[in-house]
Amino acid sequence: MALPDNVATGTGGNDEMHIKTPIALVNGFGGNDLIKIEAPLPLLNEINGGADDDQIYGGGGADIILGGEGDDYIEGGGGIDTLTGGDGEDALGYSLATGGVTVSLNSIGGGSVSGAGVGIAIDVILSGFENIVGSDHHDILTGNNLANKLFGLDGDDRLNGGDGNDTLVGGIGGDTLNGEAGNDTLMGGVSGDTLNGGSGDDILDGGDGVDNLNGGAGNDDIKGGSANDTIHGGGGNDRITGGAGLDTLYGDAGNDTFVFTSINDILPSLGDYILDYQLHADFSDIIDVSAIDANTTIGGEQAFSFIGSSNFSKSAGQLRATTSKIEGDVDGDGRADFKIFADTIYNHEARDFVL
Repeated sequence: MALPDNVATGTGGNDEMHIKTPIALVNGFGGNDLIKIEAPLPLLNEINGGADDDQIYGGGGADIILGGEGDDYIEGGGGIDTLTGGDGEDALGYSLATGGVTVSLNSIGGGSVSGAGVGIAIDVILSGFENIVGSDHHDILTGNNLANKLFGLDGDDRLNGGDGNDTLVGGIGGDTLNGEAGNDTLMGGVSGDTLNGGSGDDILDGGDGVDNLNGGAGNDDIKGGSANDTIHGGGGNDRITGGAGLDTLYGDAGNDTFVFTSINDILPSLGDYILDYQLHADFSDIIDVSAIDANTTIGGEQAFSFIGSSNFSKSAGQLRATTSKIEGDVDGDGRADFKIFADTIYNHEARDFVL
């Protein structure tokens, strides 16, 4: 039986369909399909992606889009759209929007979208979306109680994970990432970002730029980047790595570990500052320098020898500490090759380090 002229169907394989004329119904069927409505008029279109992983881009009209099975990516385009992700791990996208969008997956009815001056109206999200891809502008993206993935792309974005074990990626721009509940992964970008882990055991990576990283409650793994970062561990037993740059590190409550992996990150003129550093108290923090080769004059990787507050004796591999700083000599010249500033009222002992 011949199909009507205003119905387009895929082959069941991996199809690429560019719809340039008025079409009422598009069926992708099986396969990983790319479907784009490119008709010049804002018409009503119904698009069914079918099985497998599809990419679907609506047009300027009031589209009805169903992703179907598989992990689909759907952009509604202009108009008041009805969007359903279906089975699989589906993403709602606005990469083509001409302005910032506010998207929430946590609203009554499944979600909501708004954005003044973006060339789109309000998208009605029925169900089935776990992930959001924002625009190249200033977005506000909010997840729900599922394990969401939120991508800010360009612009100064605000990403809110909600409940669930979420992944938040800021992209380019000065972003604010809030993990909230769950064990979340937060990744900044090339600009100065603010990352707040919230509750749960979170992973924070500031990336480039001057970042402000806050672990919150839980046992967090926090890494700065290439610039001068400020890191707060918050509650819990946190693992804090400043990275390159002149960083300011706060362990806060819990038994925290401050990790240093390269002498280039803590050169004597660029040493990090550890504040709120607690030794031999209710909370006892540790400094881990085990990733640094203690003796560069011989092959292999050597551990440091802790010599208390004594002066270096021109023997490579010595680590010394006073109540205000920690220094290491890796080449045996009797001078500090790296320096960490850490104020404490206690004398350091070997147990305060991973050597």
